[in-house]
Amino acid sequence: MAKEKDLKKLRDESRRAGRKGLEAAEGFPIAPTKAMSRARKNSRRLDYPLPPYAAGIFSLSRWVAAEWRGLGRWQSLAAPFIVIVALLTWEKEKAMQDEYLDVLEHRQLKTEAINLYANRRAKKRKLLGIIPLPGR
Repeated sequence: MAKEKDLKKLRDESRRAGRKGLEAAEGFPIAPTKAMSRARKNSRRLDYPLPPYAAGIFSLSRWVAAEWRGLGRWQSLAAPFIVIVALLTWEKEKAMQDEYLDVLEHRQLKTEAINLYANRRAKKRKLLGIIPLPGR
C-alpha cells in the first residue's frame, strides 16, 4: 500500500513537472541584446546571418498571434503596413538565398575544376619504359 501511494505521488509530481515544462514561458530566455551579439559572433564565419533566437513555425505563429492581439483597435491601420513589410522582407530573403546559392555553386565548380585539372599529371617519358628522358 505504501509503495503504491509513493508511486502515485511520484507520478503526479512528474506529471505536474511535465506540464509546467510545456507551458509557454513569459519573456525572453536571455536578454535580446545578448542574443543578438551571440548571433552576430556565431555568424562571422558564415555567409549568412544567424537569427538571435531559434524559431520554429509554431513559436513564430504564437508570437505573431500575441502581437496581433496586442494591437487591439489599431489592427486595421497596421494591416497594410504589415503586408508591405512582409513582402519586402520576403523578397530580400529570396535575393539573399539566391546569392548564397550562387556562391555555393561557384565554389563547387571551382573545386571540381581543381580536381579535374590538378589530378592530371604529365606522363613521364621513358626510353624503352626504363630510362627517363629529359623534358617536361
